[in-house]
Parts: sequence; structure tokens; C-alpha cells
Amino acid sequence: MIIDAHTHIHPDPHGFGLHKDASVETLVTNLRGAGIDKAVVLAIEPDIGNAYVAEKCMEYPELIGFVSLDPLSPASVKETLCSYVGGGSMHGVKLHPRRQGFGIDNLHQVIQLVEHASAYNVPILFDAFPYGDTYYKVQEVRLIHEVAQAVPQADIIMAHAGGIHVMDALMVVKGNRNVVVDVSFTPFWFAGSNIYKDLVFVLRKLGANRILHGSDSPELPPGRALDDTLSLCDQCGFSESDKSLVLSGNIQRLLSGTLK
Repeated sequence: MIIDAHTHIHPDPHGFGLHKDASVETLVTNLRGAGIDKAVVLAIEPDIGNAYVAEKCMEYPELIGFVSLDPLSPASVKETLCSYVGGGSMHGVKLHPRRQGFGIDNLHQVIQLVEHASAYNVPILFDAFPYGDTYYKVQEVRLIHEVAQAVPQADIIMAHAGGIHVMDALMVVKGNRNVVVDVSFTPFWFAGSNIYKDLVFVLRKLGANRILHGSDSPELPPGRALDDTLSLCDQCGFSESDKSLVLSGNIQRLLSGTLK
């Protein structure tokens, strides 16, 4: 079993750029071609709507939807959780501080949201690839640490292993038993750099049970990302049973409370 724990689709096939195909048909075709059994698909309101992702996950049973919630709109959080997660069409939560316009200054609202979401026993994935205008403002890795400390019962996924801040990610995950990382996109973006070497060091230190495979498709083809993850596993000296945890076992554990 192989599960890609970080993918995107878009109602506009070019919604991620003219040279990337974000259609659901292409994602499913690429998954099947790479021998990947299932994939988590992440909504990001308003561009990638919850209703759209839920509909496509119903159409393609290999897709597992994560609902997008907005901590800056707390009145909508409970209703959205009840409708999508409580209703069984979505199986996790996606928060994207940079694209949704929140950060460490909104810590109280984010904690409240995660408290509500944790009651549904679903994983909560935070984007953590800082760049652009909000690079110094959001403080994604610190935000995740503070939320993990405040809501220890929540299962939190730090996407992209913290991006450029992989060493900070290591200390956050080591200090919070409820946090894991996915390795989507970062190995590709930082290939050949010292940050890539640091990533191998970090993953080896964390151990296979704290790591999820992911591609960030359509940013990277699922098959190419799978090769990158397997290469990381080999460099970390992981056994076949370790690789099984990274490729599916860990995300299956996190989804066990909602995905039957």
C-alpha cells in the first residue's frame, strides 16, 4: 500500500500555473501509473473549495479529502466541520497560513480552531513552506509548535518538513509527540543544497514513524516524488518495514479515527 499524503486538484486545470495540470483526471491517472493506491487531496478555500474536493473524492474512491477551515472566520468552523467531517465526506483538516492570511499573530484563533477539529479525531495539516511577502510574518514552524503545545490531543502534520526551516522542524517534532512531518516538495526544491543534507539528517533523527510520504502534486508528479521519498529512506538507512510506515502506515494510523 502506498498513500500520497499531500496532493492538490483545482477546478481550473491551470490553477497552479500554465505548465502544471491540476485536473483531478490527471492526478488519478498519474497515481495509477505510479502504482500509488490512494492520495490525500487538500482543499484550500476559496480557490480550491471544500464542495469541489468532496465531490471529486466521491467520484474517485482512491482520493481522501481534507477540509479547508479559516481561523479568521470562527463562526464558520463548527458548521464546516459538522457538514464535511461529521458528514463523512472529508477526513482531515488543511490549514494554509500563507494563502489564507493568518499567522503567529492569530495564535488564539488557530488554537480554538484546532481544539474544535481535534474533537473529530482527524489529522490537521499545516502548510509549512515559508516564502514570499509573508516570509518573516507567518512563522509557520513556531505556530505549529505553539498549537501542538496548547492542544496536545490534536494530531498535527507539518507539511514540507518545515521547508527551509528543517532543523527547527526537527526540534518541534521531537518536542511534541503529536506532530509528524510530510516530505512533500522540499526534497525537490532543495536538491543539491545543504538543506537537503540537513533534511536527511532530520529524518534519520526523527525515525520512520514520524514521517509521511507526499508529492505536493501538481507541483511535482506523484511518481517522481515517490522516487524522492524512497531515496530519502535509503539515505536514512530505513528498513522495508520503516519504508512501509513512511509510505502508508503512518497516515493510515492518523486517519484511523475517521476513515473506515
